Amino acid sequence: MAKTQYFRVAVEGATVDGREITRDQIQQMADSYNTATYAARINCEHLRGFSPEAPFNAWGTVDAVKAEEIDLAIGGKTEKKLALFAQLDVTDQARAYNEAGQKLYSSVEIHPNFAQTGKAYLVGLAFTDSPASLGTEVLKFSRDEKRKDNLLQVEEEPIALSFEAGTPASDIAGGVLAGIKSFFAEFGKAPPAQQPAQQPQQQQPVLGTPPTGGSGADLSANANAQIAAFVSGFGEQITKLTEGIQKGFAAQDTRIAKMAEDFSALQAKIEKTPATGHMSRPAASGGNGRARAEC
Repeated sequence: MAKTQYFRVAVEGATVDGREITRDQIQQMADSYNTATYAARINCEHLRGFSPEAPFNAWGTVDAVKAEEIDLAIGGKTEKKLALFAQLDVTDQARAYNEAGQKLYSSVEIHPNFAQTGKAYLVGLAFTDSPASLGTEVLKFSRDEKRKDNLLQVEEEPIALSFEAGTPASDIAGGVLAGIKSFFAEFGKAPPAQQPAQQPQQQQPVLGTPPTGGSGADLSANANAQIAAFVSGFGEQITKLTEGIQKGFAAQDTRIAKMAEDFSALQAKIEKTPATGHMSRPAASGGNGRARAEC
């Protein structure tokens, strides 16, 4: 959760639904509010859900309140009114609704005789679209507000990457690219010129070639020969693999064709075979064995 700036949540005087918030009640709430005594929870439209699931779960807590006089225009005249301001500790859920333009106003829940003290106390606060009190401020939990008391704001500062010895990032990127280009360019070069016979250190074997005391040109030629042999051998293996796959597919095609031929023969045989229990019609003949016409 995150704390907000102070918002005006109630003003003394008549409310839009016919009730009245007195000046004494505003001052008493400001003087007595203490989260250690009783913390006023924030809800949606004065609905307290029994489940912690949205949307009627708690949306936060009233962290602190204070009373200040304001000038409020009512009926064309400006009047001095005592207002109650509240600092809120809201959940991400409340912020999401606020950023979507929903439930932008507050509505106080006042107990006129809190704990039998005879004084008013703020026992709850609702986020609503229809506040009862006049002069309530629009709740705005903006990330872009540059007020010191708004702890929801996020400072957006560019992040600069630093490297050892103060090397600029562009120089490092250029060096990496140059190294890559140089690496691949070496494959297209001719063997280097003859080097001095004296070699302070023996070269390491390349691709399994035993070390020799020859010149750098000999070693480079050896490396190129090894690479060429590897590429050639690899190509031969790929060719053999391709031929094997093709032979496998050809054999599979032959088997499928044979199965189709056998199936066609079986189907033709079935079509020519009489059904079980079939009896052919006897030949129509007379008593002397001669065929006779039926009239």
